[in-house]
Amino acid sequence: MAVLYEDRRLVLDDDALTIHDYYFPRGARRIMYRDLRGVDEYVMSVWTGKLLLWGTLDLMHWFHFDPNRPQKERAISLNLGGWVRPVITPDDPETVANLLRRKIAGASGKKTGD
Repeated sequence: MAVLYEDRRLVLDDDALTIHDYYFPRGARRIMYRDLRGVDEYVMSVWTGKLLLWGTLDLMHWFHFDPNRPQKERAISLNLGGWVRPVITPDDPETVANLLRRKIAGASGKKTGD
């Protein structure tokens, strides 16, 4: 299984995204690309999770553990079709968002234009 992207908290391989330290106290969550319905990037602020190291502010967005989040600017919200949306803060958010969008398009059979 080829690793497409990896940092201390995330791994994207051929089949899925693995979020380390998603569950308390130290559990990982693996999300298959076929289960993703969408990816939303946004600039974080105090009100949208910038100072949150782990957990939720609004019961709708769940942030994995990332002690470096206050130094980061961008977050990625993952739409799985349910109430709670995992939010990740990769070291390279642009690369991760592009990879996820390509994987979602590939899983649905759409052409990405690459």
